[in-house]
Amino acid sequence: MLAACDPLIVNEHEAKVILGGSAVGDSPEDWARILLAKGPRSVVVTLGAEGALVASAEGVRRVPSVKVSAVDTTGAGDSFTAALAFRLGAGESLAEAAAYAARVGAVTVTSEGAQASFPTAAEVAGS
Repeated sequence: MLAACDPLIVNEHEAKVILGGSAVGDSPEDWARILLAKGPRSVVVTLGAEGALVASAEGVRRVPSVKVSAVDTTGAGDSFTAALAFRLGAGESLAEAAAYAARVGAVTVTSEGAQASFPTAAEVAGS
């Protein structure tokens, strides 16, 4: 199943669940490398306020988040994933798409609720 993923997108908790709670270390970079070895062509680990991490055959790279005052984290993962898919579909690299998605997630947490907090492209461009 994992081999069909490109990318596999997980948060920190989901990464540990997939890895079976085995001794995988504390580093998201380690988790991403181990997940990548399980078959996906690429992996994205979301790290909340710390942004995200992308891993592929080209290597592992951290993608920082924009620092904001969070009001409500509801929907942040969903908006991140949607923005990542949108930008990948537009032809951007995984790292470029994840950087945009991290900005979308950051803007999302500045408002209450889920769909109502999803920013417009103009709101993301201004962040």
